[in-house]
Parts: sequence; structure tokens; C-alpha cells
Amino acid sequence: MGKHTPVEEQRRLVAAWRVSTLSKAAFARAHRVNKVTFWGWVARYAAEAEPSVLVPFVQVCVEEPALPMPASSPASPFAVRVGLHALRFDAPPPPGWFAAVVRELGSC
Repeated sequence: MGKHTPVEEQRRLVAAWRVSTLSKAAFARAHRVNKVTFWGWVARYAAEAEPSVLVPFVQVCVEEPALPMPASSPASPFAVRVGLHALRFDAPPPPGWFAAVVRELGSC
């Protein structure tokens, strides 16, 4: 990208990233955008992602990497391992929110 990317293009790239499986850094690299610049665009257009949808609170427990995957029980019916992280939820989280969490954990 050039020194100045038009607002429409910034929004288009942020929208494309939201539906991708790439981390912000990987997406920026693939589209030849400075990663810090791209992170700024994501923050700037965060309200545009789903402005009319309220994101419910979902409690997330991150287990220590050395621990085995937690077994499902009535207290934690949904558990998943993402890289070295084991995540446990009271209920399956909203798919879009969960995808964003996985994307962020993947960029750690």
C-alpha cells in the first residue's frame, strides 16, 4: 500500500480481515500494510464490525500450558485447546467472538 490508503480501502481490508482466519499481523503482511497501521484501522473501525449486536459476556478460563485438556463436565460443557492454551467455557461461545479470540491467541 502507498503512503495514504483511502478510507474505503481501509474499511474493505478490515472487513476482509474479520472474515479471514489470519492474525492481524499476518493479514497486514499479506496485504503489504504496516502492521501497526493496520491495528489502528481495526481499532478505528471496531464499532462498524457489528454495531447493532451486543456481545454477551462469556467467562473464559485459560489453563496453564502444562495441564492436560480439561474434561467436560456440567460446570464446563465446552473446552478447546488452541496451541498451548486450553480454554473452558460455561457454554459454547458465539462463533464470531470465538474466531476473534482464536485469531488473537494465534498471533501471540
